[in-house]
Amino acid sequence: MGWRRGQAYSDDLRHRVLAAIDDGMPAYQTAKVFEVSVSYIYKALERRRTAGEVSARPQRSQFGRKLAPFQDALRVKLS
Repeated sequence: MGWRRGQAYSDDLRHRVLAAIDDGMPAYQTAKVFEVSVSYIYKALERRRTAGEVSARPQRSQFGRKLAPFQDALRVKLS
């Protein structure tokens, strides 16, 4: 799969994994089939049970944009 560390799984993959679990496929087999970790499956099930959410939450960065204060000046010079 094309997943990289730090990126959320696609909503399509999330729905397919949970649908497989709902259809009775064991977690370890589901993890192998969809190339996700077993802990991800249990965390996704817990989150769906408690919060009713399946899709990824927005990722928050603790770092702001470094050039944000200079954005207007850069835009003028490049035009």
